[in-house]
Amino acid sequence: MDKYLGMLGLAKKAGALLVGIDMVLDGVRNSKTKVVVVASDASENTLKQIKDKCVFYKAEYDIPGCTRAELGAALGRSETSAVAITDKNFYDGYKKACGNVAHDNKSSADRT
Repeated sequence: MDKYLGMLGLAKKAGALLVGIDMVLDGVRNSKTKVVVVASDASENTLKQIKDKCVFYKAEYDIPGCTRAELGAALGRSETSAVAITDKNFYDGYKKACGNVAHDNKSSADRT
């Protein structure tokens, strides 16, 4: 398992992770998210919803290349398309764990 997936599992255990599209979108709307992580095989509709909300609310999102099954397995679930980290320390740990992994990520600075 990649280190960033392990970091997401730890964030979930600590209660610093929103899991599922509805919770993630609510978190983005309420400015509670540090980064939204989207599975690479999420549906086009899901990806569009998340990207549009993140751009509008100036939230960061990341598509690290893991599948829905891999993302879900890291969290003890069958599958999930998106999660959001809500704690700054877990966000910093996630970014550090991602280090040299190729991602499709956008920060609010990229969109201005």
